[in-house]
Amino acid sequence: MDGVHVAFPLSQDESLTINTEASGRAIAAFTEPTTPGVAAFFVSVDGRTLKFEVGDYGAIHDNETASLWDAAGRATAGALAGSALEPVPSRTRFWFSVVGAVPDIELRIP
Repeated sequence: MDGVHVAFPLSQDESLTINTEASGRAIAAFTEPTTPGVAAFFVSVDGRTLKFEVGDYGAIHDNETASLWDAAGRATAGALAGSALEPVPSRTRFWFSVVGAVPDIELRIP
C-alpha cells in the first residue's frame, strides 16, 4: 500500500492471525492450514478498529465484540454478523522471489 511492502514468515501447520499496520492503517491477516494462502484485511468496522485471535478449534474472533469471522473476512456470528472486512492487496510467495522483486520489503515476525 502506498509503496509500502510488508512480509511475514508463515507456518502451514497452524491457524494464525496477525494484527499489524501498514501506511497508518490497521490490518489483520488470517491463515489456516487447510488453505494454501493468506487473506489480509483492513480491520475498521463502523469506525472501530478490531483485533483478532484464533480460538478453540481454529475459530477466528475479534476481541472487541467476540464475533466469529471466516478466512474470507466475513463475520458469521455475533454482534457484527453480516459485516465484511475490506481486502488488502496481498499475495503469498516464497521469500526468495519476493526479495528479488521488492528489495525494500520489510520483514516482520508475528
